Amino acid sequence: MLDALPAHDDHEYPVLREFAVLVGVLALLTLWLDAVSALSNALLPADGGVHRTLAAGTAVYLAAFVALAVAYALARDLPLALRPPSLADLPTVIAALVAPVALVAATELLAGLTGVAYADLLRTSYGPGTGLEGFVLTGVALPVVGGVALALLVQGVVQASFRRVLPARRAAAATVALAGVPLVDGVGFDPVPGPGDLAFLLAAFVALAVAAYGRDRVRDPRLSALPALPLLLLVGVTVGEWLLRAAPAEVGFTVVGLAVVALAAAVYDRAGSLWPPAAVYAAFSVTGQAVVFLETGPFG
Repeated sequence: MLDALPAHDDHEYPVLREFAVLVGVLALLTLWLDAVSALSNALLPADGGVHRTLAAGTAVYLAAFVALAVAYALARDLPLALRPPSLADLPTVIAALVAPVALVAATELLAGLTGVAYADLLRTSYGPGTGLEGFVLTGVALPVVGGVALALLVQGVVQASFRRVLPARRAAAATVALAGVPLVDGVGFDPVPGPGDLAFLLAAFVALAVAAYGRDRVRDPRLSALPALPLLLLVGVTVGEWLLRAAPAEVGFTVVGLAVVALAAAVYDRAGSLWPPAAVYAAFSVTGQAVVFLETGPFG
């Protein structure tokens, strides 16, 4: 990524600028969804039934994501690739649907070998009284909606922004690095960054700025790696500390989650549409919810 940064004489670091903007967008997303959630809780009727209330809340949630993505795209003149994939993209769409299922199966196998239930990784469960209707709503409809929302955020906002200043493959790698922080933390698969996620991203921005600024000023080849030391230390210490306290199944789930984001980035590049990455996220989430339903529902 540092190779894409122009020399100091250009008085501009476009990758750093995009990184800073996107960290700000993720912080805004947290505040925006908190505000939308509070407003919907106040306005939605409490006597509408669990399923109807959940469906209405999901619609509001998706609308919040759409509003943020569209506003960002208009403000920065980014195209939202909402066209459906063509017949030529059919292999890409099939891969988008099949590969996440295989990743969930691999994670479930690892979790079973280590004595951890998949439901524990997602921190969700279904009661014995949960019927098929409840599963279809919470285990199918909600993940599909969430897949669309994730594609809008990760590809429509993050990856499209990086593609302004980086080649396609580097933009995809940068997307995985940035979006993977709030999406994958060993528990669940949530795009909303927490305070710890935002603190890490801010520290990473400072370290990346130091590396880019210092790279242009170090003339001795023997010291060329020195400016990147803060970034390497930040990533190394954070990952090392997490590996010491995480269970093997959590590590596996995180690696699989990053693979899902990478797959979504790849199919977005190939198809030029937001629908294949939405299918990746939806297939991953629906399959995971099906596993949890079998573990903890009426058949568990």
